[in-house]
Amino acid sequence: EKLQDFYSLDHPWVIQAQAEMGSNAPLIDEGFIVPTQVSYVGKGGRIYENGDVITGSASVVARFLRNGYLWDNVRVIGGAYGGMCTLGQGSGFFGFVSY
Repeated sequence: EKLQDFYSLDHPWVIQAQAEMGSNAPLIDEGFIVPTQVSYVGKGGRIYENGDVITGSASVVARFLRNGYLWDNVRVIGGAYGGMCTLGQGSGFFGFVSY
């Protein structure tokens, strides 16, 4: 069976998340100004529901992002001190941080 092409079609999770976010958490620009020499910026959200089986491939992707892509693009090319991401195996939460 051929896998769906999610580059041209929205994943069913995306459709549901966009509908829920539009009604429950409308986008609002928000920021915090603090007197530090290093700034942190992050974003995250739940990509799996409680009870969903999180496969090992999701952990492999998170590790690749953390040790490969984010390091090369955010740290080396972008000049940040660092960047990281995390996948909560129990919660299904996936988050990115750059500092």
